[in-house]
Amino acid sequence: VRALRPGGRLIGIHSHGKDPGIEIIDEVWPGDDPFKTDRYAMTNLTHAEAMAFCIAASSWKMPSQSETSTCKAASHLSDLELGIIDDSVPPGRTRFTVVEEENRTQNHFGGEATKDTHHSSHLVSVATLILLLAASVGTIAYFTRSPSADRLYAEIEAAIESGSNDDIMRIEPVIEHFESLYPNDVRLSELAPIKSEIEEQRTVQRLLRRSKVVGSEAEMDPVEQAFLDCMRAQQQDTELAKRKIRAFLNVFDRPEALTTKQQRLVEIAANILKKLNTGLDLKTNPATALLNEQIDWAAANLSGEPQRTFYRSLLELYADKPWAAPSIARVQRLLAVPTN
Repeated sequence: VRALRPGGRLIGIHSHGKDPGIEIIDEVWPGDDPFKTDRYAMTNLTHAEAMAFCIAASSWKMPSQSETSTCKAASHLSDLELGIIDDSVPPGRTRFTVVEEENRTQNHFGGEATKDTHHSSHLVSVATLILLLAASVGTIAYFTRSPSADRLYAEIEAAIESGSNDDIMRIEPVIEHFESLYPNDVRLSELAPIKSEIEEQRTVQRLLRRSKVVGSEAEMDPVEQAFLDCMRAQQQDTELAKRKIRAFLNVFDRPEALTTKQQRLVEIAANILKKLNTGLDLKTNPATALLNEQIDWAAANLSGEPQRTFYRSLLELYADKPWAAPSIARVQRLLAVPTN
């Protein structure tokens, strides 16, 4: 009360019971009366304290503006209180009034609000939340959806046709993703030779990296050391590589005497020799293996004019592809041979 400014107002908020919450208290503490002081006692005490302050202040000095405001508020306190007391309520009891009851009839812009207004606002809020949720789900679904089989295969084909071994090696996860998503796609059979080529190249690269570590090659077994010699020869001279690999196969092509890892090295060496014998440069694109399979099929299953038509079709399709140059040269040699 003493802190009131001129025109200031004092609001008292006091819990007095006799509301739904008292039912809970009665269940926990039956017969307890936690609200012993009602609003009238609080108002009377506040009024008495304010008036006592005003009398004391005026008895020993001229009251200040703040004190004058306090005294005016105190003098009218009883009248103000009379304006909000419901005479129909018996003494000792109070009427439970929600603080927001008066404000609830007004909207945010100061106008009168109706039930329809509140209902419409609620519907708009719910609709907005639903739209935001739907948009979020749609966005997540869009960016996490699985790529189509055609899109993955086109990415694989682009890497193959690039003629770069680095691109081929990087495309391995895409091939595995294609296999996991579309295990029944008929094009998987076309990717098997490429997967095999990638696996072979990785095995050779790992062995070569190990050999560069000081002392590592000396710790390799005889099969690994001989295989490394074959790989180094292949980098120097094709004919030397053929002789080395033939010797390697003559000595170690005995699966029963080898470990699984050693058997795999023998298989890789045999594949490399086969490709060298067909004129395939191992540094070119693995897609040439697919093309050579087509050439082998035509040589075994076609003859005469149908065979030559097949070869000419291969020239038409792949003559301008850098990675297909060895296979195209082979087709041209076959076409140069006169038919019987």
